[in-house]
Amino acid sequence: MSQAGDFKSKYGPWALVTGGSSGIGEEYARRFAELGLDVVIVARGKERLERVKGDLEKRYAVSVRALSADLRDPESIAEIEKATSDIEIGMLVSNAGYDNAGALLINDLAEENRYINLNVYAPLNLAYVFGKKMTGRGRGGIIFTSSVFGYQGVPYGACYAASKAFVRTLGEALFIEYGDKGVDVLVVSPGHIHTGAQKNMADEGWVDYSKLPRMMNVWMTPAQVVEKALTSLGRKPVVIPGVYYRVLTLSGWYLARRKDLVKIYARVMKKMLAPHLTRY
Repeated sequence: MSQAGDFKSKYGPWALVTGGSSGIGEEYARRFAELGLDVVIVARGKERLERVKGDLEKRYAVSVRALSADLRDPESIAEIEKATSDIEIGMLVSNAGYDNAGALLINDLAEENRYINLNVYAPLNLAYVFGKKMTGRGRGGIIFTSSVFGYQGVPYGACYAASKAFVRTLGEALFIEYGDKGVDVLVVSPGHIHTGAQKNMADEGWVDYSKLPRMMNVWMTPAQVVEKALTSLGRKPVVIPGVYYRVLTLSGWYLARRKDLVKIYARVMKKMLAPHLTRY
């Protein structure tokens, strides 16, 4: 059987990708379509969803459903479940998210809670809803998007780092729980990635990436991240794409004192976010 046939028989016939209209999510959707899976892409922007839908259907001759939903709203999980009730989801990629930086006390608390819905509530509930069906069938796959920021507290990015730590430890646990029932679970913890969201933040002056220390100013593409994810699925619980990021993250994790590591991140974040921390 071909690679595509093997992949589809284990993880098909449908893949569900949140954040599927751009960046890493769009690349996952493209790769799954290339491997012969039909795809459900979920995001907020209808216009971008329809663009990706049309491109995938034309290029790969697969069925694509574009579902506009805001995962910051807890009710969106029920909407997604209902919209996919007539198809078999064999692959879930919980990828929707965005960077949320700034000092906690000058950020809007309501927005922080919506952000937690997106980065904690949504991955947990999607993994429960679709994981229950996958484990019942004895096959399937779930990929979570975490971050290298999820390995320690990050001052001035506190909710982002905390939410990514939740995703990382959730996925590590489900690697065993779901794995015992035939479902592969993987957590992908990328570093800096060239995406539209990153570019928009820089263009709007929200963050100055030139202030990153040279050792942290290394960027990857969505294609590189997705390729590493798909070659790691079923083999390990967590992967950090890129040798450089693996060395940087794990050496800090094992060799530095945790409080010193947090202080390093505080200095870096202060420099990058200087214009937005003047009220703090």
